[in-house]
Amino acid sequence: MSEVVRLIKSHGWQIVVAIAFMLLFALRIINLGYSDYNTDEATVVGRLQREGRAYSVNYLLEQRKGPMQWLVALVPYLFLRKITPEFWFRLPFALFNTFSLYFLYRFLLLETKNRYLSLAAAFFVGVNGFLVAFGRFLQYQSLNLFFSMLSIYFFARFYHQDDKKAFYWGSLAFVFSLLSHWDAVFILPYLA
Repeated sequence: MSEVVRLIKSHGWQIVVAIAFMLLFALRIINLGYSDYNTDEATVVGRLQREGRAYSVNYLLEQRKGPMQWLVALVPYLFLRKITPEFWFRLPFALFNTFSLYFLYRFLLLETKNRYLSLAAAFFVGVNGFLVAFGRFLQYQSLNLFFSMLSIYFFARFYHQDDKKAFYWGSLAFVFSLLSHWDAVFILPYLA
C-alpha cells in the first residue's frame, strides 16, 4: 500500500493526465463498431471491398480530399483482408483524435505554463460533441486535427525553446496535415 501512495505522490499529475485522456478515449471507443459504414466512410473503404487490393496512386490523386484517410484505412485492410468489422477501421481515427487532444494539452502547457488550465481546456474541447463524433468515424477530420495540433505544438517548441529540430518536425506534421485535407491552411497564421 505504501508503494501505491508513494507512486501517486511522485507521479500524481501524470496519473491525472493519463486518466483524463483515457476518459476522452473511452468516449470515442465505446460501441465504435456499432453500425455499418456511413456514406462518407463507405467511399473510403468501398473500393477496397470492390477491388480487393490497395489504392493506386492515380486514384489517391484524383480524390478531392488528401490521401491520408485512404492510407490509414488501408492498414487494417492489409491485416484483415476485408472491410469488417468496422471497429478496426475506425480505431486508428479514434486514436488520432485522442492524441490530437494530448498535443493540444502540450501546446497549451507551453503557451500558458499552467498545467491545470491546459488540461481543463483540452478536456473541455475533447468532450465537445462534434469532436467526439469526428473521432468515431473513418474520415479525414481526426487526421487533419492530429497533424495540425502536432505541427502547432512543434512550432510552439521552436518559438519558445529555440528547438531547431522542432521546426523540421512541425513542418513535416504540417505537410501530413495538408495531405489529410486542405483545411490545414487555417493554421498557417499561427505558424507564420
